[in-house]
Amino acid sequence: MIGPFYLPQKLNAAAYLRFLQVDLPNLLEDIPLNNLVGMFYQNDGCPAHTSVIVKEFLNEEYGNRWIGRNGPIKWPARSPDLTPLHFYVWGRVKELVYAVEIRDLDHLRERINGAFTILKEEMTLSTVTTEVRDRCSKCLQQQGSHFENFE
Repeated sequence: MIGPFYLPQKLNAAAYLRFLQVDLPNLLEDIPLNNLVGMFYQNDGCPAHTSVIVKEFLNEEYGNRWIGRNGPIKWPARSPDLTPLHFYVWGRVKELVYAVEIRDLDHLRERINGAFTILKEEMTLSTVTTEVRDRCSKCLQQQGSHFENFE
């Protein structure tokens, strides 16, 4: 897990492309090469993520190893989120950040940084594997439909 990294409050395609070209490589510097080789990049449907210049860069940099709207691997429509990023990381970060009332932007960033520190310590492969198996099982029980309301 890397991060957090703070993108501009008003994100546009140029700023996101700069993140991909300049900031992301710096964030990935300490990741072992054998992990980078098999890495996939996952984008959501944010307009800055789906711009022509961003998609061209992702196609060039990641080839068929990126997931997103109009990418080589499509983000499945109405799919239950089965990635640990969605069902584990963001929920846990939110729980940790908002355990106290946030006073201002600096306090929010302090809480986010602290949450990621805790999460990096907590997160293990076995935790994520167990969570993925549980969610896959629920997805199968619901025949691919959403299941969050049954949890």
